[in-house]
Amino acid sequence: MQESLTGAAMAGYTLPTELLQEILLSLDIESFHSASLTCKSWRAAALSTHLLRRQLKAVPTLSNNNIETATLPALQSLFRRICTTHLIGLQHTITFTSTALTPDPDPDPTFPRNNIPLRTQDGYYPAHLRGLTLTFNTPTSGRHEIQLVSAIFPNADAVRQILGYNHSVASTFSRPFARMQAALSACGGVLAVALGRNVQIYFLRDGAEMGSVAGVIGESGLEAVRGVEFEGVGGLLRVEIDGPGGAFVRYVGFGGCDCQGESMSTSTSGRDSRSIEQAQLAYWEKALQNVYLDSRTIERSLGDGTSLRGMRVVNTAPAHQLPEDKGKICPCQTERTFFALFRRARCSFYAVGRVSHDGRIEITQRLPARRPSLGLKSPQETKPAEPEAGGSDPGTRLDRFDARNLPTAHSFDPLLSVSEDGKMLVVSEPPHGGTKGGVYVCRCLSLGEEGSEPWPFALSMLDEPLMSLRVSWDEGGGEYVVDAQSERRSMQWELRLRSSCFGA
Repeated sequence: MQESLTGAAMAGYTLPTELLQEILLSLDIESFHSASLTCKSWRAAALSTHLLRRQLKAVPTLSNNNIETATLPALQSLFRRICTTHLIGLQHTITFTSTALTPDPDPDPTFPRNNIPLRTQDGYYPAHLRGLTLTFNTPTSGRHEIQLVSAIFPNADAVRQILGYNHSVASTFSRPFARMQAALSACGGVLAVALGRNVQIYFLRDGAEMGSVAGVIGESGLEAVRGVEFEGVGGLLRVEIDGPGGAFVRYVGFGGCDCQGESMSTSTSGRDSRSIEQAQLAYWEKALQNVYLDSRTIERSLGDGTSLRGMRVVNTAPAHQLPEDKGKICPCQTERTFFALFRRARCSFYAVGRVSHDGRIEITQRLPARRPSLGLKSPQETKPAEPEAGGSDPGTRLDRFDARNLPTAHSFDPLLSVSEDGKMLVVSEPPHGGTKGGVYVCRCLSLGEEGSEPWPFALSMLDEPLMSLRVSWDEGGGEYVVDAQSERRSMQWELRLRSSCFGA
């Protein structure tokens, strides 16, 4: 009997449609989607009225009002949109790797505060401060020794104000006032250094300093920069600021749009290095004074006690092209789109919002979340590619719409990231108590796009907090890449898109 079945299979024997559909009835939407891509017979069996209605009714963010009366073509079209919106099929294409980090070869045990974490697109690298000389070595820019301008250090009046507020030297040096921050641009040619409220931008070329500009961030002498980061290639600097009123995020720059005559273009066509240097110096001199987006301003506009945590700019470049009619206002001046944790006393949530030119705040997408008090077990950690990296066999994955796939939106300081094309959102929540932390991914709806709210899913559950998180689009590989770094290892998830994802 077994031989006859094997021979029939080798001869291309196809199971009856009724039997295929009986099998498909027992599958969750991820497995159902994969089965529908197997061959023509499985696809024909899957894309039937009864089976599509059954799968669509299981989507928690989809209204069932029109499913019962919809025609087969309408159901097929809706199912394709659901697969695109919820990244159905993506879980089965993920490749995970983990690499142990080597210790800093040049630490300074005598003065540990001289060891400065340098933020790059690939995570953190060590930098070392000796007097006014900042030394670092990264794969992108190579080794540099930068002579900092002494104005980076606060003057005597600022120090007295800070000491008066903190009442003691010990409490002062435990806050960001005394900790230097540094970040390197994606191209490796621009360095940002911050201490207190002072921010300086340095330009690097052939291992030497090109020039520098300086600016002051914040409105109060008691505020201090606690983190800096270059945002993509659009000429924005993301600054995390701490002060008496709490922490907030401010973006400075012009967002890569030249509608105001300000552009950070680095094209070398017909230009010498000196003119490029002067153009960049002029850009950042103005950019440091231009507030592109400020989470504290948004909080004041909301006026309901909401605190925005981890705010990130969402790139909506396809919709933000210069208008053909020069008399019209460029869209970049009328709205800003962002992604953040809306932290409230009773109900916190992750959401994408839009700020209009008159200061109105509109939430365009709200991510579903679960409450940590539900007592649900955490999903298994993703199995790494190499055994020595740790981890366990994930066994069977969670159902796509299982509540355990959702973030809790309960963390005070989550890490958020948005892909440069504005289509992918990633959230990292640190461990809390006996609960593991997690890395979650979700699709970002385009402006004007209709459909059910995307449902996140867990890439991995981790027992260590992350220092950095970044999602990027790899054009050559046709995949999104999520890079994360903790104190002891760097991790990467490759998310290869199938034909249904993003309508590709």
